[in-house]
Amino acid sequence: MQQYIGYRTKLRHKKQRKKKKVVRLLVGISLAVILLVLLGGAFKIYPFDRAMKAVSSAFKNVGKSITSLIKSGRRSKPFEFMPDGKKTVNYLIAVTKFVNGKRILPSLVLVSYDSRDKSSSLIYFPSYLKLDVPGAGQEFVSNLIETDGGRMGMCIASVSNLLGVDIDRFLLLTDSDLRKVLKSVNNEYEIEVERRTRINDSSIKIKTIINPGVHKIGPDKLAAYLTYCDKGGEQALIRRQKSFVPIFLRISRKPGVYNNALGIVKTVKERIETDATTREIAGFWQNLSLVKDEKLVQVVVPEKRVTIQDAAIYVLDRKKLDWFKEKYVKSDYSTGKRFKIEILNGCGKAGIGLDVTSRLDPEKFSVVNSGNADNFEYAETIIRIYSREKRIEEAAKEIKKAISVGKIEFTPGVQDIIDITVVVGSDYNVKLK
Repeated sequence: MQQYIGYRTKLRHKKQRKKKKVVRLLVGISLAVILLVLLGGAFKIYPFDRAMKAVSSAFKNVGKSITSLIKSGRRSKPFEFMPDGKKTVNYLIAVTKFVNGKRILPSLVLVSYDSRDKSSSLIYFPSYLKLDVPGAGQEFVSNLIETDGGRMGMCIASVSNLLGVDIDRFLLLTDSDLRKVLKSVNNEYEIEVERRTRINDSSIKIKTIINPGVHKIGPDKLAAYLTYCDKGGEQALIRRQKSFVPIFLRISRKPGVYNNALGIVKTVKERIETDATTREIAGFWQNLSLVKDEKLVQVVVPEKRVTIQDAAIYVLDRKKLDWFKEKYVKSDYSTGKRFKIEILNGCGKAGIGLDVTSRLDPEKFSVVNSGNADNFEYAETIIRIYSREKRIEEAAKEIKKAISVGKIEFTPGVQDIIDITVVVGSDYNVKLK
């Protein structure tokens, strides 16, 4: 048995030695051929010079193909943009126009994104709609920026209070800024126009008529198409904006645009008023572009028409608001019942109500009324409750802590509209100093 095993081992070793000799011979021949090709190519000796060119060309073509494949088929990892610890994020985007020397707001959109299921809602606020501005009464959406001295404060306070969410970031653009953004992304856009659209836009000096059908238009005309409308055409404008969003996101998904999101944002960010960083905007844009069609919803905030002194205006339909918030607003917290707060100015300082509102948690408190108190002689801030319920008393204490002043008073009586009234006194005014 031992002799048999030794014989089999000898045969195996002999075969292995033969294989090694063959491999060494093949390697030697290959190296010789490569050396001849290289020398022939260097000294242009026929036919090796042609072989060298062919090999070089083949390597170049393979390199180009690989590079092209990577650029066309792979997206880079999106930039981080979510606030620390949050699963949802809300960006408020406003686009303004200058008309007859006045800065109007034809486009106000809340982009609400949920990272848990990669879904998003775009909530539109028509320019003709009247919103409650916490601490400052009611105002048309179109006037919010002009009334606020060109700032976003009123927009943020109104939307945050209305929908019960924190506005994590805002973007404020002019129509010229929008044109720059569109130009940075693509030179031409294909859109489908439903009805004949006449544009006479003095803000960005575009005058044209676009007939129904499919059109390829440049950024200049497109910026006017997405921001201009005659009086009474606000709903048509929102429909145009809603139809363009999927087109823009589809282009944004292309690796050439997607992978260059940070560079594009850098070129336009200096023109945009925002509290977001360049990387946050790029990351938000990238993630939004990847939302699947069935996960992207575009809606208009619920509204209803009312007649006041023979004049028709549109106001929020509050009966539908709670359902609307639960369905479309992305929030880490429930958008359920909040305490209804009334803020009255009892010290005479302009804007005091807005300042108080900014200190209250919008997830817990909804400012449903604001105005002036019966006089401006209140030395001490009064936090008035109408129920002895523990939850109401705790809410009043939380308000007192948030504004650092105030005396809690109980006023008996049934109040279906207001849970707590805050009459702001001069002690709060002094605290601000």
